Amino acid sequence: MSYNGRISSFNTLMITIMMSFMAIFAAHAQDDIFIGDLRIAYERGYFDQNTLKGDVSDIRFYSGNDYLGSSERLVLDYDLTGGVFRLNTFLVEGMRMNDEDVVIYLGRMSIEDMVMDDQMLDPMFWDIDGGVSVYRTGDIIINDLDIEAEGSRLSIERFSMNNIPLLPYEGASIPDYDSEFILEKLTIALSPYDPTLAEYHMMLNMLGINDITINANSIASHRNVGDRYRQVSTADIELVGLGVFESYGDLEYLKPTYHMINQSDFENIEPDQALLMLSSLGGGIFINSFELSYSDKGLMDYALSLAGQTSGMTRGDIADMSVMMMQAELMQYPDLANMVIPPLEQFIKRGGRLVVSIEPTVSLPIISMVPLMSSPADAINVLGLRVSN
Repeated sequence: MSYNGRISSFNTLMITIMMSFMAIFAAHAQDDIFIGDLRIAYERGYFDQNTLKGDVSDIRFYSGNDYLGSSERLVLDYDLTGGVFRLNTFLVEGMRMNDEDVVIYLGRMSIEDMVMDDQMLDPMFWDIDGGVSVYRTGDIIINDLDIEAEGSRLSIERFSMNNIPLLPYEGASIPDYDSEFILEKLTIALSPYDPTLAEYHMMLNMLGINDITINANSIASHRNVGDRYRQVSTADIELVGLGVFESYGDLEYLKPTYHMINQSDFENIEPDQALLMLSSLGGGIFINSFELSYSDKGLMDYALSLAGQTSGMTRGDIADMSVMMMQAELMQYPDLANMVIPPLEQFIKRGGRLVVSIEPTVSLPIISMVPLMSSPADAINVLGLRVSN
């Protein structure tokens, strides 16, 4: 999924949470709010039924007489101008929910300056399967999210994403911007009592860790350059105790292509149709340079140790066999083999950092590079392909 695709998916989740609370705020102005069988009681604060803005504290949620959870504070403030909904502040603090086997705690979530269309203010919106168009993500911050279900746990210490324009809503072009995405300590701890996860937990024990913890961050620069958008981005994903993936990309898009990508739903179409669509859009995508690297922090040791246990071979024998298999696969492409195999062999034998980079010698749209794949020697020269350890 693309960088913008990941942002769009996360926005969908954030908007769903936000809209749920908007429905709560819009229901009544009393201290007790009713939505079907759900009762929301709050001790302090205010809510203006005419403007649908409010700041309430000490909130409790009930289903009939059953207590579901609580929240320390909820805030909603927005402006509406010319069909554009600007969310000035949406804040949730200290939310605790318990629904059968699922327990949720949210320390704090805030969204500021998000801009979207005004569909959610139409009563019919809640009766149809409609989507909200987000024009700017706003500043989104989540602290201390913890979800437990059936012995498994997912937690996030911190998530933040700053104001990113996604679709043009003022003029024909997206303005220049710089963005940052931070994810700290996303921890996935799957139930140790699930027998289907026995091999998974065995792998973690061999690596000396109890769960999977992920840290990630990305910095991107978006600029208007004539009839194109240029995006320069760096990103890294750390699988704590396993390894680190790092990437650098310098890409350019023709503006119509960029908007077509943002407005296309690649997740809900068949793979062959998605490939066809991407190919048609490729005429407006250019690679200036790209680099992807992996620094091993323990995963290779585990993989080679496991292979040794199952085959009875030494690490050196496994490395030699892997190289022989790669040589056989690339026998017809000696130029590619001479470039790829030596650094891969070194990586398998001693670990470290494996780097793959592309820096095309000429500026060509991606779609025009596809025929080069039939001639690896030409592809290496034109793409400026490099592999190193």
